[in-house]
Amino acid sequence: MSQSIEANLSDAEYQLIHANQLGTPLRIYRLRSDYIRMIRRISLLIFIAGIVILIVVIIISAVQWHRESTGSYIGFLLFAPFPLSSGLAGLCGLLGGLLGLCIGVPRAQNEHIVICKNGLLQVGKELRGKHAGVVHWRDIRTIEKSFAFQEYSIICRIGKVIRLSFYQDIEEIIAFIRQQSDVV
Repeated sequence: MSQSIEANLSDAEYQLIHANQLGTPLRIYRLRSDYIRMIRRISLLIFIAGIVILIVVIIISAVQWHRESTGSYIGFLLFAPFPLSSGLAGLCGLLGGLLGLCIGVPRAQNEHIVICKNGLLQVGKELRGKHAGVVHWRDIRTIEKSFAFQEYSIICRIGKVIRLSFYQDIEEIIAFIRQQSDVV
């Protein structure tokens, strides 16, 4: 086993590989960097939009409150639902962007596939710990390609489905899986 593969695997991944009898790790594939960059940019855009919406709501509310503070409060009460609903939208954008930046991006950075001699291990960081999908070459029934994206579904004999999309060298991964599993 090469030093680079050995250095990139955690003890838990080694234990999963040995417990599931996947054999020697051959290669590691991570999500494409442009996909991770896209997640980061979209999350940042949503976060910034939330901030802008909150600032605009605060400014409009302050101007309206100042205008109404000298006169009747009836106009202010009629205006009250606007800052409430818009402020809530801004807060949701702010929180959604933060979730994307704090959870989505690290999850995508940690997700990878370990191709082994007897199967593959798909490791992804979920909200509560790590999630790992194990597939032995002998268990693969078919590989289906999605129409919209470069997404592949590996369907196993026991009904388990592993989805592969946005990985580096996805065509190479699929070709290797087809070769090892004798699936056409």
